[in-house]
Amino acid sequence: RVSLSPSSEPVQLVYRFIPVLGELPPKAGKAAIGLSDSKQNVSFGYSLTTRPCNALYVHGNQVLEYEYDGFLSVKTISFKPTGKNECLFTLSALNTPPQEPFEQILEKAIAMGNRFLPTNRRSGSPTEIFSDFWLPYQTIICRIFARSGFYQSGGAYGCRDQLQDAMCICDIRPDLTKTLIFNAAAHQFEEGDCLHWWHPNKNDEGEAGSRTLCSDDYLWLVYATATYMRNTNDPSILDIPLPYVMGEALRPAEKEKYIRVTVTANKAPLRIHLEKCMELLLKRGLGQCGFPLMGSCDWNDGMSNVGDNGGESVWLGMFSRMIIHGFLHVIGTKNEKLKEELEWFSHQINMATENTAFNGKWYARAYYASGKSLGNDPTCKETACAIDLLPQAFSAFCYCILPDRDETKKERVLSALKSAYRHLFDEKNNLIRLFTPPFSNEQPSPGYISGYVKGFRENGGQYTHAATWLAIALLEAERTDEGLELLRILSTTHKYTNSLGNQYKGEPYALAGDVYSHPECPGRAGWTQYTGSAGWYYTAVLRHLLGLKPHGDYLEINPRLPSKWDDCEIKISLNSTPLNIQIKRGAPSLLVDGKPAPNVPLDGLSHDVIVSLY
Repeated sequence: RVSLSPSSEPVQLVYRFIPVLGELPPKAGKAAIGLSDSKQNVSFGYSLTTRPCNALYVHGNQVLEYEYDGFLSVKTISFKPTGKNECLFTLSALNTPPQEPFEQILEKAIAMGNRFLPTNRRSGSPTEIFSDFWLPYQTIICRIFARSGFYQSGGAYGCRDQLQDAMCICDIRPDLTKTLIFNAAAHQFEEGDCLHWWHPNKNDEGEAGSRTLCSDDYLWLVYATATYMRNTNDPSILDIPLPYVMGEALRPAEKEKYIRVTVTANKAPLRIHLEKCMELLLKRGLGQCGFPLMGSCDWNDGMSNVGDNGGESVWLGMFSRMIIHGFLHVIGTKNEKLKEELEWFSHQINMATENTAFNGKWYARAYYASGKSLGNDPTCKETACAIDLLPQAFSAFCYCILPDRDETKKERVLSALKSAYRHLFDEKNNLIRLFTPPFSNEQPSPGYISGYVKGFRENGGQYTHAATWLAIALLEAERTDEGLELLRILSTTHKYTNSLGNQYKGEPYALAGDVYSHPECPGRAGWTQYTGSAGWYYTAVLRHLLGLKPHGDYLEINPRLPSKWDDCEIKISLNSTPLNIQIKRGAPSLLVDGKPAPNVPLDGLSHDVIVSLY
């Protein structure tokens, strides 16, 4: 939509892109370009050289002309300064040209999003918190269905990636969560590891994907299942039989390999798949510093050399302790030997974390095989990656979840969060760094991350996925105002209500996966749409700020009101139960339809809920 003032010059809009089937134009397959008629307007057809679709089609309802000179340009008519003007563009990959009018296509897209989450939220000062329609839409449409975006078109599934998306939508679409859990489990090898990513393929050749030594992929299967069970109270998921995949094993010197896999004839209940995950965690073991081996990488793929020859990940140790707790206390096991070994494993990591990784201010990120630490420089000036966001955030998660907490650990967690907030939150440029300073030519090399320009992507820029974890950690540590401040900074609404749009340059309705911290373009959005940060941001607002936590047939509400908020209102449908929720300050109480209640029933009936807290 274009709004022009009476004094404006006429404006022409151009939708322009490169239709490439490959990484770079010289490597892309040649394609036939042609124009064809359609009932609505001109259709531009781009013949694909590979399946599953025959062609790309681009339509526009206010189109003047199409051009192709290596770029495809769709030019609209010139809009005159007569108020609001609207034009629609559609880009589709189909076997035949779309026949529906543009307006119907748009209405279907909006209806699909509304079906996923008809929700909105209002409060005293929430206007810069981006929480409703677009976040779950971005997660479900871009991350789960399309697995694509304009900046990054992958199309693959991944255990780590889609399982996090599955967790983040579990409150509103538990059916999709269950489907994605099954999909990931069915791409697990009998040895316990999972494909890092794979492209679905229904032909006789089988699917293909990447088998790696990544150290955290398979653990997300346990985490997602525990989250689903905690949210739905549905243990029957553990009894569903699922196959494995078979494929070529990695050789001793190999970190990763693109292979074809076939599905096994034998199936095992999901419970057994999860036990194989835990057995692999134990098998891979602990390094000389007492932390799990990092393998070819952990969550940060770019740290691809840190794990060489036995390097260890402090973050993975914290994450593993969370996974072990969820496996033992939510999922459960009858294997007493496995239970004892996991408890011992968790205890050893805890000892190493507190005795080795804490430097007096924050927690280290990792250790090279030589014993040299990463993310452990108290000066935060002289060493690349002097402080890393991940272990600071996950130290808080461990403290809140695990029973072995004490005052000393609490003080350390608060110190770690305070340090992360101080050193990684750049208020001037409206971003939260993943770590600081960036890598350049350090030895030993941490991996391909040092090949990125300083301040771009994982190399010292904002990785919104992790930045949201820091916001959640602050909220869980009852530092609500600081957590809210980070959510505000991350919100695109904040960017476009504070004259930061020219600096940010990303869409106002889609969260960006990264934001640059490079001094020549600080605060500029990297890729948008196709990012798991959308789901985690939504989770941060819904579960950790507003405190809405479904448990099957009832809802627990434990909100955190920032000091500047006196109240807020949420309209949301959970488990087919429409809820109008008001949160306000007052003597602690919970009223459901005007009557005191221990929780909110999710029974398919509409309810008015009032939550009071000091």
